Amino acid sequence: DGTLFIADVGQGQGSSTPAYEEVNVAEAGDNLGWSTMEGLICYDGQNCTADAEPGGYTTGNPSLRAPIANYTHGGGRCSITGLGVYRSCEVPGVDGRYFYADLCSGEIFSLAYDGTNVEEHGVVATTPNLAVYGGGTNAYGDVFVAAVPVQGGPGSVYRITASN
Repeated sequence: DGTLFIADVGQGQGSSTPAYEEVNVAEAGDNLGWSTMEGLICYDGQNCTADAEPGGYTTGNPSLRAPIANYTHGGGRCSITGLGVYRSCEVPGVDGRYFYADLCSGEIFSLAYDGTNVEEHGVVATTPNLAVYGGGTNAYGDVFVAAVPVQGGPGSVYRITASN
């Protein structure tokens, strides 16, 4: 549908700001807040009044567009990896969902965004002992996950499918 999803790796933890990873949607000319915002909050005392709804524009600076989802580095999380939007007909219930993962925790998340509302589905899968380095889609709309063992060794590519 032309929506541009961006998995944005946080700029790191500031002295008064926790580290956030975020998912943005962007249109031409959008300012996603770097280096003023981290997730939905102002970064290290910056004056941005980041009280926007997810995906909306902040009231303190209407040129800043807030992310549609974000998470902190708790629970072993460290860096977001964008995977893609599911468009395959194999699992109709997830059509249009954006999938993303965390490099360190191996968790895979999904969300649905209709241009206004965000429905977060949280962790939908885990890849124990694997670091998720990338992903993508094929011509059929399937979403793939590229991961390597945390302990080293060759990586693999996995396709997101329905669970049994």
